[in-house]
Amino acid sequence: MSDVVNSKPFKFFGGVVLAGVGIVTGQPWLIYAGASMWASGVAEGLREWNASPTAAEREQGRMVNVLSNEASMPVVYGRTKLGVQIFDVRLHATNPNFLYVVAGIALGSEDGSGIEDVDEIYFDERLAISNPDFESEPSTTGVQSAFSGKLSYGLHRGADAQAVDAELDSVFSQYDADTVGRGVAYLVLKLTYDPDVYPTGIPNITAVVKGQRVWDPRGTPAWTYSDSPALCILDYLTSKRYGAGVLYSERDGGSVSEIDQQSFIDAANYHDDVITMGPGTGTRFTVNGRLDTGKSIATNLAELLSSCRSELVYEGGKFRLSTPQVVTAETFELNADNIIGEVEYWRGGTEEVPNRVICHFIDDVNEWLPQEVAWPEANQANGFLTADNDFENVLEIALPYTVGHYRAQQIGM
Repeated sequence: MSDVVNSKPFKFFGGVVLAGVGIVTGQPWLIYAGASMWASGVAEGLREWNASPTAAEREQGRMVNVLSNEASMPVVYGRTKLGVQIFDVRLHATNPNFLYVVAGIALGSEDGSGIEDVDEIYFDERLAISNPDFESEPSTTGVQSAFSGKLSYGLHRGADAQAVDAELDSVFSQYDADTVGRGVAYLVLKLTYDPDVYPTGIPNITAVVKGQRVWDPRGTPAWTYSDSPALCILDYLTSKRYGAGVLYSERDGGSVSEIDQQSFIDAANYHDDVITMGPGTGTRFTVNGRLDTGKSIATNLAELLSSCRSELVYEGGKFRLSTPQVVTAETFELNADNIIGEVEYWRGGTEEVPNRVICHFIDDVNEWLPQEVAWPEANQANGFLTADNDFENVLEIALPYTVGHYRAQQIGM
């Protein structure tokens, strides 16, 4: 699959052509669609020229719609907000006031089957649909009053066995029983032309999504929705559709497994512990974010591991997940009586050892905007800084799958 950047020429081309046709034919949806796509194509192009985007710019980019049926589709773990990927835009054959938009949301889990849920759908950051129905097209359930009579939809979970969208199948000959979007969670929107409702033409579409159903080997093993980092890492590591495809016979059958399953069970139990977090309590570690399948597997694994301060170790032909844990302090003391031979050690200087950490995370209670938190905070005493004679050395950590101020801060400690 091509990288998202390859969609940019399609977006410019689509925008120019649609606008031109609209001017010639006088069909209002085409004029609006062309202008809207062209403008977002320019914005995306400008963003991509930024060689060193900030965390905020990276997250804002995830909210922008991509117009392509070739760009890599994301995977959603936990709950997050993201922009859709527009596959197709078509006018009704006999009524040009009806515009159909087919938009991909994410890849569905291989055997889960599909994503767990879509909580909300936004048009240009206006809530358009709340708690939409799956597989009941054409539906108006959850459509907000501002769009009443101007919007219906079909929503598909991304199951391997899902059927063609009934509305598309009834209106367009290009869609038939074989056009099912196997393994892709997607949305079909029917927009009724009204410049007061859609002042910018096709809106920028975003969705709050509860993503993958993953395999939980604990207790009675089953596919279930979870934001446990250990289970999501296990899913990505073993998925043959969008991950590393590592052999996992305990789930998939066969005689060979490259997974140390007990290590993932132990890590999941630790990650799921409810602990004191700020003024309240919360799950120790969670994964909530959008995985870019256009990135390398190694990069995606490193970003997932950042959510739980863990390491993935390959030894004895198996992958083992290791999370450092607080244990009882060791009382054994190294001294001249038990040290044999010479001992060499090196303690990094002030430039190698940070005395302040800044973590960049996603704030799920503040419009899913990127935020940052420091440890120690600016108004707190910093003994590490004092020990370094007030020479500040800051380490910045990106936590793309971490939501919440206190959870991000505890990862940075």
